[in-house]
Amino acid sequence: ASAQIHKDDLESAVAMAAEAQELFREAGDYRSEAGAAHFISRLHLQQQDYNAARKAADLARALLRQCGEVGREVGMLILSSQAASLELAAGAQPGAEKAARDFYEG
Repeated sequence: ASAQIHKDDLESAVAMAAEAQELFREAGDYRSEAGAAHFISRLHLQQQDYNAARKAADLARALLRQCGEVGREVGMLILSSQAASLELAAGAQPGAEKAARDFYEG
């Protein structure tokens, strides 16, 4: 039951963050939109939806580039790479996903 509650909480958080992201987009607030995309990416990582995590991180990176936020853009590139590595490892062989996660989480 606890795992289901956690899953439901993550899904609710993604939905709320996506709603906030859309409001920021409509307002033309690219920094805040990028922040919401970053948060969505981290939530997708928690859900082990690595493809969605990578796409959200890539969106955040592009928005940060528009804002001239190079340092934060680099962070999103790292997050995108992490998600892509985990996605590849998850489909590669048993145990590869854990090895990739251990590498990134240090």
